[in-house]
Amino acid sequence: MDIISTKFSLTNPDGFIIRGYELHSENSSGKLPAVIISHGFTSSIEETTPYGNIIAAEGYRAFVYDFCGGGFNSLSEGSFEDYMTTLTEKGDLESVLEYVRSRDDVDTDQIAIMGCSQGGFVSTLAAPEVSDKIKALMLIYPALCIPDDARRGSMQVLNFDPQNIPDHVGTSPMRICRDYIKTVLDIDIYDVLKKYHKSVFIIHGTSDKIVPVEYAQKAFSVLQDNGNDVEMHLIENGPHGFFDKYFAEAANHIIAYLNKVFTR
Repeated sequence: MDIISTKFSLTNPDGFIIRGYELHSENSSGKLPAVIISHGFTSSIEETTPYGNIIAAEGYRAFVYDFCGGGFNSLSEGSFEDYMTTLTEKGDLESVLEYVRSRDDVDTDQIAIMGCSQGGFVSTLAAPEVSDKIKALMLIYPALCIPDDARRGSMQVLNFDPQNIPDHVGTSPMRICRDYIKTVLDIDIYDVLKKYHKSVFIIHGTSDKIVPVEYAQKAFSVLQDNGNDVEMHLIENGPHGFFDKYFAEAANHIIAYLNKVFTR
């Protein structure tokens, strides 16, 4: 079965061009449920396209795109070092959602937003505000640790004094602007989650060295207490970013979940 890939582009709230691809199976046509997939920190559609392909093969539409300034090899405009923050990425996601909703080949009552790593954090930020426009939130090894990392002054290989943040942190290409850090310092991501009341899917590796699995486990507990329909899967020994057998296991859970929340 072939997957048909079609380019799309649109403008984000700051005037930068977002570029991506719509994916669907050659056997699919008409108004279909859709999944918008957001990539992680420094990443690109190379991370999200494998997920898009398995979703498209199941008979849904998938939309993969690069955040503006979101990575080192971005298709989209914008500077990684001087522009990108999780809030600019939230604006990008909301713009893509509006674009997807405007298409005649999408069932606008059946749209899920899905994010990998930082894309999961960004999708969580957006979810309460777009709740009436989406059916589900899907978090793939979500980087819910971002605010905690910023508050302690250590974000992956980037170290800084959170009380005295310089204009830029790190050295090129791994160099971020002060706003990237400042804009997350006061975020309680679990309080954000509590404001979203629809279905949530979480999947995380137990051997994740970048985002400890405890962040996903806490999210699951918070959502259960919140009364959400929430489903969580832990990939035994899974790292941060799934490949080979870990990807295959994650893919099975993702498709089973979509077949549960979407109707055709």
